Order: sequence, then structure tokens, then C-alpha cells
Amino acid sequence: MKKVLVALMTLVAILAFASFAMAAKSVVAIVKATPEDAKKMDGGFHINDDVAHEQTREFHEATGEYPRAVWDPESEEVWYKYVKQAVELAGGIPLKKGETVLIKTNHVLSYYPMQWMGFGDDNSIQGAFTDPRMCLALARICAEMGAGRIIIGECPALGDAWAGFMNYGLAWPATVKKYRDMGVKYELMDLCEDWEMMPGLGLASKQYPMPKILKKVDVLINACCFKTHEYAGVTLCLKNLGIGLPSQRVVGACKFGLPHQHVAEVHVDVNYIAQKLVPRQFHIIDALYAGTWVPVAPYFLSGLIIASRDPVACDAIGTACMNLNPRNIGTTRLAAQYGLGKMEYDEIEVVGVPLEEAIIQDFPRHPYKARKWPWTPDMYGKVTNWDQYYRHPLYGVPNYPRW
Repeated sequence: MKKVLVALMTLVAILAFASFAMAAKSVVAIVKATPEDAKKMDGGFHINDDVAHEQTREFHEATGEYPRAVWDPESEEVWYKYVKQAVELAGGIPLKKGETVLIKTNHVLSYYPMQWMGFGDDNSIQGAFTDPRMCLALARICAEMGAGRIIIGECPALGDAWAGFMNYGLAWPATVKKYRDMGVKYELMDLCEDWEMMPGLGLASKQYPMPKILKKVDVLINACCFKTHEYAGVTLCLKNLGIGLPSQRVVGACKFGLPHQHVAEVHVDVNYIAQKLVPRQFHIIDALYAGTWVPVAPYFLSGLIIASRDPVACDAIGTACMNLNPRNIGTTRLAAQYGLGKMEYDEIEVVGVPLEEAIIQDFPRHPYKARKWPWTPDMYGKVTNWDQYYRHPLYGVPNYPRW
């Protein structure tokens, strides 16, 4: 009788644990800066390209100057305040003392290709890419947690990562020294340079040229931007890794060697590899400025930061904040289907600012004309509807309370 009782108690405990595990929700934090703090976070961000016409070797050796981002140093503290708040609300970065952390940013192009593509003003640069001050804030938080090695890395679509690191201020000697003096010793890495072919799920390709450093890091922080995209529908967490990790030394300029006709599948394949190599991840979206990728629409100040340990949940909430239905985004649907995270409304717990208060009612629809072609949904990221609102701008009620 005693053995039967023990067996029953064990079974009850197992069922209770399983029920709890199934009921556990993915936590997504939304933080919104006050209008005054949002302006401080902007901090007069400006690409100082006034020296471009002086870019001779003699000029550079004499002054050390080159076209780069400049900003009010005090803005870094405001960024740190809100990034730290988002990190803590989302459950913290899963980092232990002495471990190696890779902060994967989104600096997909250096400044002059961006200018050529129409991103000539400072706000569009801030919206199209991850703000370098978010990377600095994340590096500072990791240093405070006792990280043994902090890497900020990127694998851009054109050229090398170093041009972006220089143009966007992370390689500026005074900035590097300032943070080293604070005890934040970060290193910069072009993730394209040292790669290895690795198998994924086989949804789009059998294997992908992935950065070898992923085998050596303990934690991956995915620092993303907040914009719509003509292929994928949105550029958030899953895309920043899905297109941003494979080496363009192999797949070529603009990553066009990847099968973009199956870009949602590419995103899921690559994120699967990343999760397999680095299970402990943290995802954070810089939504200070928001807008659309090519063709460029005006970027605007939103003041949002969104964070989670779950990239699919983070993308779902980020998409809803754009006033789009997350279920229309093929990458998000497919990632949830293959177990990379949770996307359903009742599987996600939003903390911080309520979702209904974070939705940007008049977020611009993507202007790319080709998205209306009949074959577009299958070809471009399996996006089933580019215009369907999450919350109607006129009636102001959620169309999809459960997506």
C-alpha cells in the first residue's frame, strides 16, 4: 500500500510539473521612455560626414577624424537606464560570472551605402540600425554581471563590419577608452571572417556559413532594430539572426546567395542553429526610432524598448506594437511551428507598459509595390497580409485580441 501511495504521489508531482511547464508563459517586457527622455536618448545623434571631403591620408593622420556618429555623452546614461529596466523586467540576461557573451547588433551597412540607398538623415540611420548606445549599455550591464569576455559582433550585407563599427561610433578611440576606464572591456568582431558550414532544419538550405565564435560563447544577446521590411514583413529579432549571421564572404553581397524566395525558412533554419549552439539567449529591440526599410519612409520617435528571452514572443509583441497582426508574418508563424518560441497571445505575458498603450496606431504600411503581387505572400517571407491592422486606427479597438 505504501508503494502504491508513493507511486501515486510521484505521478501527481510529475503531472503538476508538466502542467506548470505547459502553462509557463514567455515574458516580454515593454519599456517606453517619457517624451523628454526620448529626446535625451536621441541626444543629438548625428553622422559627422562634414569631414568626408577631407578624407586624405594626411588629414586623417593629422586629426584622427573620419565620418562617424557623434552624440551627447549624457544620452548614454539615459540609454543605460531604460535598457537596464527592460532587461530586468524581462527576467535578466542569462549570464554567469566569467562567461563569454556575444552582442549581435544590426549594423547591416556602413554609412555611405546607406546614404546611397536614401538613408541620408540621422533619424533614418537610428531607425534602420541598432543604436550603438544600446550596444554600449548592454556591454556595461554584462560587465556589471561579471562577464569574462564581451564581444560586439556583426556580419554586414556589404563590405566588412569594421566600416560600420567606425561609422557608428563603437570603434572611436575615446569611446573605447571611456568604457575601459569604467571597467567595460568590449571587443569588436566581424562575424563574417571566421565561418563554418553548419546544418539547420533543411527548410531552405541544407547548411549555412555560420560564425565559428558561436561555438565558444555562453550567451547570445540579439540587439535588434524596429522596422518593416519588403521581403520579410518586419525586421525584429528572428531576422536579425536569420539574415545577419550567415557570412557574406560565402553567400555574397546583400546576402543574395541565401534563397530569399524562401526567406522565412532561412530565418528559421539559422535561428535553429543559433539556439542549438547557444541555448541561452536574450533578445532586445531598439525601437527608439521606427519606420520602413527600402524604400525609405520617414522615421519617427517612438521611445520603445522591447525585450525577452524568447525571440518569437518578442517578434509577436513587436509586430503588434507596429499595429500589424503577428499571425500574418510568415517568419513568426514558422518559428513557433518549429518550437523556437511562443507566439500565441495567451502564451505571452507582457510586463511593463501594457501592449494596448504601446501600439503605434499610425505605423506606416510598407510602401513596396511588389508586395501586392499575387505570388508575393509565398515568395516574400510568407507574409499573408501587409495591411491588416492589429488595432484599428479609427475605431480604436483590437481586431485580434488573440492575434
